[in-house]
Amino acid sequence: MKKARVLLISPNLISKGGENRVQPSLGLMIIGQMLLDDGHVVKIHDTALEGWDNKNIIDPKNNSITIGQSDEEIKKFISDFSPDIVGMSVLFSNFLKGAHCIARLAKEVDKNIKVVLGGNHISNSVSDYSYGLINKDSNLPNFINDLEDDNVDFALIGEGETPMVTLANAIINNYDVSKIPGIVKKLVIKNIL
Repeated sequence: MKKARVLLISPNLISKGGENRVQPSLGLMIIGQMLLDDGHVVKIHDTALEGWDNKNIIDPKNNSITIGQSDEEIKKFISDFSPDIVGMSVLFSNFLKGAHCIARLAKEVDKNIKVVLGGNHISNSVSDYSYGLINKDSNLPNFINDLEDDNVDFALIGEGETPMVTLANAIINNYDVSKIPGIVKKLVIKNIL
């Protein structure tokens, strides 16, 4: 069985003034170790921490800034590692813009890189979508915005440790991913929920 090169990334964040802090992504560290234990080559990278001194104003009226590495630095890091899979943890919405930027940059480096979004944000988005399908008066969206991004191949919902190992093995060995619990792909989303 072939093994993958997997880059796990915690993306740049958006802050609206006040205290800013970056803490290591425990989820990515656990997933990374499980992938290593299964024989995959893994690297973990935190773009916000690496580019902590790089702060750019995006909305002066609301005191919003981005914190993290430049697109060029991120793209070089992805290119230098040459991953088969880029997985990102999106715990909160302030990481979402950075995650979608990384997805785009990964595809610019190599259109064959598979991009996986995971974390609390995507799990809640899928949950809201599922609830909205059942309860039409809920005013919840009837789509998952994160999966509208052509640069995102999969979303990982719930606890990601075991499904990510299974997904990495499936991707690198061209196995069917549609039956992997916790994996959402645009084409099979209604079958999974």
